[in-house]
Amino acid sequence: MGHIIDILGEIESVEDFLGAVSVPEVLATITFAAGVVVLVCWLVRNKGFSALDSAPARVNKMRLHTPLFQLFAWVILISVTGYLIKVRFGNPLSVQGQLALYVGMLAVELGMICSILVVAFSNFHGRLEGFGLNYKTLPKDIGWGIVNYIAAMPLVMISIWIVVHVGKAYVGGDFELPKNESLELLTEISVGFKILVIFSAAFVVPVFEELLFRGLIQSTLRTHLRSSWLAIILTSLVFVAMHGIWLHWLPLMALSVCMGYAYEKSGSILRSICIHVIFNSVSITGALLGSN
Repeated sequence: MGHIIDILGEIESVEDFLGAVSVPEVLATITFAAGVVVLVCWLVRNKGFSALDSAPARVNKMRLHTPLFQLFAWVILISVTGYLIKVRFGNPLSVQGQLALYVGMLAVELGMICSILVVAFSNFHGRLEGFGLNYKTLPKDIGWGIVNYIAAMPLVMISIWIVVHVGKAYVGGDFELPKNESLELLTEISVGFKILVIFSAAFVVPVFEELLFRGLIQSTLRTHLRSSWLAIILTSLVFVAMHGIWLHWLPLMALSVCMGYAYEKSGSILRSICIHVIFNSVSITGALLGSN
């Protein structure tokens, strides 16, 4: 594939997805190279996909409809919230309307976090610790979360390269990946509202999505299918399908599989949350630096 930067495709397209505008090539190269080294070490140490053969069990009594109910409740609540906001502020939404939408979504996701924790407490052996919420493991999870994030980056970058070059082949040389709406919004609002958006995107969203997708859905699928990898793949398919920009699906699939693996391998939902927080925080930092 030539020079390592060529794998990233047009650097602007990679940065559009990650939220950056002027990431130095040397930093991208180091991140990619470090990730490749981690992946190779993982393959050698674990002899491929047998890494999850000894994954800790998360004993629970959830039926398949339990996480589906939480998923559908979330979809309905955000749909109703979005509809009401559009009725109030009009469509397309102004900046004020987008901020109102963000506040509404934030309220929905905080409520859903509480609901999911109640479900986990009631259905997992060992309560929340059996679910993977043990704050004593947080320092370890942060460290391994950074390692897992680095390992995921080559897969994410290659996925972006594939999407960009397929897009250019079929659409034309001016094809670019669309930016995330949340990252675009950061460049248009006041400092006070930036703090709200950053708090939501960098912390609340990762916590909610990991509790729902990895914590409930993946755990339930693993229990019923008795296959960690199949549970990870199916959960990741649901995860990417719930993200609106379909051109982001392939890179998000790579990231989601990494987060699902981290949860299965460690048994700690805090580890996948850490990876998700790092990814979103890097994206937000890039967007803010690019707007200056």
